[in-house]
Amino acid sequence: MQKRRAARLGIAAALAVLAIGAAVPVWTAWYIGELEWTGELTPLWVAISRFPASYRAANGIDQLWQMQEENIVVGAGLLLLAAGVGYGFYRFLTRRGPSDEARDYAESFTGSLPDGRAGGG
Repeated sequence: MQKRRAARLGIAAALAVLAIGAAVPVWTAWYIGELEWTGELTPLWVAISRFPASYRAANGIDQLWQMQEENIVVGAGLLLLAAGVGYGFYRFLTRRGPSDEARDYAESFTGSLPDGRAGGG
């Protein structure tokens, strides 16, 4: 398979993994009340839409980090998974067969034997 087509299919596979990861409710959206925070597992777009409210309600960067730490870890894991799937898909589609030198030898009970096509003595 051509490398360019394999690269396109690998990118498509990585984007599919990202889309599925965004739709699965593993992202924490924070709802901030007067007395407590409530985290709810939602798809990515809901968590992103709730981020400005979390940012405004946080008392400093430490509190914001405490709220969003899990989303950052899940996001990094999803990016690594998508990159691995895309690269693995590309490598699978561009794998090479056995070389000509490997086909030049036949297997016997005692190991590899030249079949005479290599022109050696």
